[in-house]
Amino acid sequence: CECSIDEPRVIRLDPSTQTGTHLPTYYEYVRPPCVQMAFPEDDNAVTVAEIFNSGGSMCGDRRLPLASGACKASNGKMESVCAFKSERVTLDTAVERCQALEKTVGSWSS
Repeated sequence: CECSIDEPRVIRLDPSTQTGTHLPTYYEYVRPPCVQMAFPEDDNAVTVAEIFNSGGSMCGDRRLPLASGACKASNGKMESVCAFKSERVTLDTAVERCQALEKTVGSWSS
């Protein structure tokens, strides 16, 4: 499972002689600071309608792990495809997971 995620949130090391403790050890992953364009190039921009049809929308860079994945079944029902709670994935990862379930990428707001 750990090899199929785009970005970890918390990492747990089980107790062992290597960690030197009889308790699990937890580390929080903090993304390194960097500079990103406020509006990505057209080829990498994704626009999603805002929830509750207020007319607004948001945009993001499809290459970055910015949102959780959601798949839409043929009956229109939405399903989360997260490997763990609050997981963030790239658009490509969400598409791959939905295709594996024979579903399409969807939006909770649609």
